[in-house]
Amino acid sequence: MVSRNDERKLRAGVSRTYRGGRIWIVTLSVFLWTMLGNAQSGGPCSGAQAGKVACLFSDVVVGAVQSVNPSFSLDPRIPLGTSVISTQLTSALPMPAPSAGYIFQYDPNLGTARAERQSYGPIFGQRAETIGLHRFSLAFTSQSFGFDSVDGIDLHHQPSQLAIGDYVSSNQFDHDLHIGQNVLTAIYGVAERVDVSVAAPFSTVDYNLRYSGSYKSANPNEPGFNVVGSGHRTAQGIGDVNVQVKGTVLRRDRFSVATGATLRLPTGDAYNILGAGAAGIRPFVVASFLYKRLTPHLNLGYLYNGQSVLAADSILSGEKRRIPSQFQYAIGADAGITGRLTLAFDVLGYEAIHAPRLKDYPVVSFTRQSFNVTSGSAGFKARIAGNVIFQANLLFRLNSAGLRSNVTPLVGLSYAF
Repeated sequence: MVSRNDERKLRAGVSRTYRGGRIWIVTLSVFLWTMLGNAQSGGPCSGAQAGKVACLFSDVVVGAVQSVNPSFSLDPRIPLGTSVISTQLTSALPMPAPSAGYIFQYDPNLGTARAERQSYGPIFGQRAETIGLHRFSLAFTSQSFGFDSVDGIDLHHQPSQLAIGDYVSSNQFDHDLHIGQNVLTAIYGVAERVDVSVAAPFSTVDYNLRYSGSYKSANPNEPGFNVVGSGHRTAQGIGDVNVQVKGTVLRRDRFSVATGATLRLPTGDAYNILGAGAAGIRPFVVASFLYKRLTPHLNLGYLYNGQSVLAADSILSGEKRRIPSQFQYAIGADAGITGRLTLAFDVLGYEAIHAPRLKDYPVVSFTRQSFNVTSGSAGFKARIAGNVIFQANLLFRLNSAGLRSNVTPLVGLSYAF
């Protein structure tokens, strides 16, 4: 039994901890809250969404503590910080830009459109030129992400220590998270300077989690205990489909500017981390410059997101919160080395506005602040036959903020006619 004095101290400790910084790992506080009779069961992860990927974290913690206390259940009011990973996986995962290998421009001397072959274009960035009137391009790309850190904290050896009242818990988590992303993209020129594109991702998510926790009390009459748990979830299916319109508003012999917007449709299953669970719209501007066979480009955009269950402090609450907005950018160049080979380089990233993240000093905790994620991209495009282009790329981190993967390889094919 817990005395009234201990109960008051515990409640005061929980209140101070919540106000001072939302703690991501709150296993011990949840356990004690349940012992006091305030826990609530239910929620999405015990209903229609039971057994899905987004529920793995809470399911593993519950299963581990239930090995000691079978009546344990998580209170959905307690912040778990699951939005730290889930919103970045679904709304900020890098995806190749809808950029055709060929652009077709009308030649008044020939009386018809001709294919420009100085360069086959960038991979993650975009150039300002559109594909050309009634021209069509189809592309397929595949890339594989293996995530190993979040905000500089090793996902395979993620410790956490939490003190409330007379109790201290020492926790260790090992997150093994992989996503395979296959994207089918179609581009069509509805006018000489306007094209539309549709990008449909098909993804496979694989999440394996191992957990161990040691609970100790400063009171010698309160015995300590250890818990362990693990779980594995997979999912596959269509992600969030992107529809884009781009128009060239300024075109000179060597310099072009385009504007447009991308609409992200919530077609993916949010609880399986296949989609963000909310629509998003990204207006953007693109500038590119042609110098012989070198084409530098600059892309700037701002992503506005809707509300999603993945953005809540706890996936168990079923509450919807707005996914943080992002200022996105890409700067780079593609160079036509030969008539068959183009090299492409980009620095790309985004500034997440007042977004959930982790900090590891003095303890691993859950907070909200803006942060920048920057990556590098290096690859090539090669014409292998006719208008068929093969592309390969490596995506790599340039800073440690956000959810980061190892070097991410990409391969793909495109065809334009």
